[in-house]
Amino acid sequence: MYKKFRKIEYVGLILCLVEIIGIVVISLLYIFNSLNFRNLLTVEHFAYISIGITIIDFLYIFIVLFYIHSKQQKNDINTVEIIGSDLQEAYSFGKIGFAITDDDDNVIWISDLLEINQVNLLNKNILQTIKETKQFINQNENYTIEVTIGNFIYQIRYLKRSHTYIFKDVTDFAKLSKSKVDEATCLGIILIDNYSDVVGTGEDNIDVITQVRSKILDYAKKYSFLVKSFRNDAYLVITSYKQLQRMVEDHFSLLNEVRELGLHEVIKPTLSIAIAHDFNDANKLMDMANQGIDLAMSRGGDQAVVLRFGADAEYFGGKTQSVEKRNKVKVRSIGDTLINLINQSSNVIVMGHKTMDMDAFGSCLGIKAICESFNKECDIIGSLADCENKVDLAINKTLKTSDLWISKKEADNKAKDKTLLIVVDVSLPRNVVYPEILDKCNKIIVIDHHRRAEDFIENTILSYIDTSASSASELIIEIIRYCSSSSQIKLNKTFATFMYSGILLDTNHFKSQSVGIRTFEACAILKEYGADTTKADDFLKDNFGEYKLVNEIVMTRVVYKTDSVWYCKSNGINQTATLAKAANQCMDFNELHAVFVIGQTGENEVRISARSDGVINVQLLCEKMGGGGHFGMAAAAFKDKTTDDVEKILLDTLDNYLDEATNNKAEE
Repeated sequence: MYKKFRKIEYVGLILCLVEIIGIVVISLLYIFNSLNFRNLLTVEHFAYISIGITIIDFLYIFIVLFYIHSKQQKNDINTVEIIGSDLQEAYSFGKIGFAITDDDDNVIWISDLLEINQVNLLNKNILQTIKETKQFINQNENYTIEVTIGNFIYQIRYLKRSHTYIFKDVTDFAKLSKSKVDEATCLGIILIDNYSDVVGTGEDNIDVITQVRSKILDYAKKYSFLVKSFRNDAYLVITSYKQLQRMVEDHFSLLNEVRELGLHEVIKPTLSIAIAHDFNDANKLMDMANQGIDLAMSRGGDQAVVLRFGADAEYFGGKTQSVEKRNKVKVRSIGDTLINLINQSSNVIVMGHKTMDMDAFGSCLGIKAICESFNKECDIIGSLADCENKVDLAINKTLKTSDLWISKKEADNKAKDKTLLIVVDVSLPRNVVYPEILDKCNKIIVIDHHRRAEDFIENTILSYIDTSASSASELIIEIIRYCSSSSQIKLNKTFATFMYSGILLDTNHFKSQSVGIRTFEACAILKEYGADTTKADDFLKDNFGEYKLVNEIVMTRVVYKTDSVWYCKSNGINQTATLAKAANQCMDFNELHAVFVIGQTGENEVRISARSDGVINVQLLCEKMGGGGHFGMAAAAFKDKTTDDVEKILLDTLDNYLDEATNNKAEE
């Protein structure tokens, strides 16, 4: 068809040229009267010649238009002429069709399959009609796209040399594939976070647990999944991927429904949910679900975790703060395990997070005291350069630095098969002082009070994550006091003072929502060991320059849509602690639920320090930006970004996730 059209074009062009040449020749002969041409060719003759040429042109145009029209309407070039009757049957059986275009991508022919399926492409530009076909530009002939046209789904491939589009009808396969995905088995667990605490508060709260169970069963009916109790506080969930997607779109409203049951209760019931999918082994899915529950609990509970095999976990909920639920029996068990592991090791190395604050350093000193009490060599990785300014000044005033630190190179030399590495106040591998040491030690212990993120230190032999604790120093002093070997542990006054200062820092002098009864008990224990509370407070005091800088940062505050959420931005290079102090100072204002302080902390680093009064989960928001922390205290760091870039990231995050992070009931 394409070649025939080209022939028609050539014939028309030749005819046109002949006519033009003839007219020019006749005109020249007439003008110059060569060969007495004027006498031979009169005006009447000119008229007859013009009429004849016009009639010939008209007839040619009419014949060409009639030919093209008849070819397009009747589509008399059928599949049989192109591929033969046998191949036609094969293509019909395989549900394969064709569309041929001209040089301008206009469809000049379609096969029977496309006509039967009412794919209206004839005489239309295929790039405009099926916009996905633009993907074929600059692609090889093996490239395939999938499009939906009407009620049919096609895979399309383009053969450039012949201007041919091959359509394969995959509707049945696509529907079957989607059905298989939708009906894939998903396994999960629903856990009542604080079952023993709720039941233990009195008979009235047994009714609350009954209501919780009723909510779970109602939710199961709503989303058509099987739920079976296998423990007083836990349920097995069996569902399909289609129903799981419905729950995801609903953001697991069961969490809110259960939370509302405890509005007037002393101990509020909450749930942790973990559902695993995208693996064909039920045992593996169950292992993933158990890991998801551990992950949800380590992050404070009251949230759902969806785990897809080979992908990052998705989190939903987390709108309430962790309830203080530690008990001395658990602490003693953790402490005894820690001491046994210390005794079995050849030496101990301890480290905190980058730019160590008073809590991280105080926690390191607490671990050092435990190790030295059992005559185990213990070294802290880092140097004064790895500490905040206040920690640096406090160490220089009170401690011999030569007895504290080992360099990264020395840590490599001391890391042996039986070396025990203890990481405190951090659980993200990228945030520790020396990440490479994690791969050099076979035995690793993590002690932290921040919510656990997906990126967690791997292969730990003991992980003690308690998000209801105010600080890592609080966790470690509890271990010292309540372990079975408590009487053997010696904690000197200076170490106790640093740990006390760490608690002051992380609780903003006991103003934080994470402060509980055990926080004050921990402080009392440190006081018994001789902690100097006045000196601990002095460690955290600002000089006038820093006080002025903090106030300048606060004065840059910008209100985000509502007076209850602010953000501030500093354009200079600041200490991380300065940003935190500015955030803490903002939280002293009335009716402010959350604040985010943006500032540059290095040549290529910008950080956000976030604080909340408990209404908004700033940890969830910072996690969306690649950070983490506590419900009411969190942070995020950005490499190779400007403060303006980070401001835009923050605003986009608030636009998308602020409602999800807001606990409206707490606000009421």
